[in-house]
Amino acid sequence: MKIVMVASESSAYIKAGGLGDVIHSLAKALIKLGHSLYIIMPKYSKIKASLKGVGQGKVFFDGNWQEFSIYEDIKDHVRYYFIDFPKYYQREHIYATPKGEYEDNPLRFGFLSLASLEVIKSLGIEPSLIHIHDWHTGLLPLYKKLYYPEFERTPTVFTNGCFDILHAGHAYYLKKAKEFGDILVVGLNSDESIKRIKGPQRPIVPQEMRAYLLDSLKPVDYVVIFDEDTPERLIKAIRPHVLVKGADWELKDIVGADFVLSYGGKVERVEFKFDISTSHIIKRILENYRELER
Repeated sequence: MKIVMVASESSAYIKAGGLGDVIHSLAKALIKLGHSLYIIMPKYSKIKASLKGVGQGKVFFDGNWQEFSIYEDIKDHVRYYFIDFPKYYQREHIYATPKGEYEDNPLRFGFLSLASLEVIKSLGIEPSLIHIHDWHTGLLPLYKKLYYPEFERTPTVFTNGCFDILHAGHAYYLKKAKEFGDILVVGLNSDESIKRIKGPQRPIVPQEMRAYLLDSLKPVDYVVIFDEDTPERLIKAIRPHVLVKGADWELKDIVGADFVLSYGGKVERVEFKFDISTSHIIKRILENYRELER
């Protein structure tokens, strides 16, 4: 994975406490696991390393366009990027003087959160994950959502079904669905929805229990119960990158397929591995018990 960490300090250059130790140590440990690491932090005046200028950035912050410089260095195979903005970072201390904290710390580190996203964009890093640390970078997820929608790339997969009596076919299907992305959202037909689709005898297992079982499966990240006959509204709300259905569905019949394809998403169909269904299980149970009653 390509991991970007954003932090206010790192022991490789400057630190005020334990956070600095954690940042560099964690980065080195992740590199040993085979990941690529980038760390973005402020260029404080006390950082004496020989840094290489690699570009300029510009963000709208605190009512004005603010320009800053970007510097680079590599330490222990970790690539560091430094945000040079003298107004906030050319000071004797990181967070506070002996008399107390800098009053503009919220602005200083709000700027770090926003400028870091601009660094990522301008340098074309394309991270798999942005890892933020402590309150200093707490605004970054909000700025990302508001101003950098291109970073909202976590591949989300959506599928749906009744999943009444959970069986091996369901488990295999969900496992294959998860392979198409990082997050699997399962739309679960409510009890009332199933009654309309399959008749008053169904479901056998109530929706709360079906949701609990699905949520306990390793491939499943989220379960959302819907009352409509189809998951069309849910698909439009989630806007998944990948929509998955069974191979027994023709593309033209898959609800939401046209919508997902319209914005560049994909529609995938999964072949069944086990010849089993909830209806077959119910039929077999009834047949077996009828034989016992004879």
